[in-house]
Amino acid sequence: MTYHVNYEMSGEKTVALMYDIHQVKISGQSVRSYARSVAHLVRPMTDYYPYELSDHFCGDETYIRVQGKWNYIYFFFDAEKKIILSHR
Repeated sequence: MTYHVNYEMSGEKTVALMYDIHQVKISGQSVRSYARSVAHLVRPMTDYYPYELSDHFCGDETYIRVQGKWNYIYFFFDAEKKIILSHR
């Protein structure tokens, strides 16, 4: 997960690195599926963690059109401590 999540590597790059360094053969789809499974288990722990926040918050909301329908994405974060507060 460190290669894929912390270093923001694609599933395919993670697969190549896993083989080059650890001689482990795994598919890109397995990497992505594992990441989704782990995210499902870890999210409740990170969503409700009692972070100590600063008084400096920022946010952004973006509207995009996907297959003819309007959608939006947003996130808000603590600008000083770099903690994501909410997202969709």
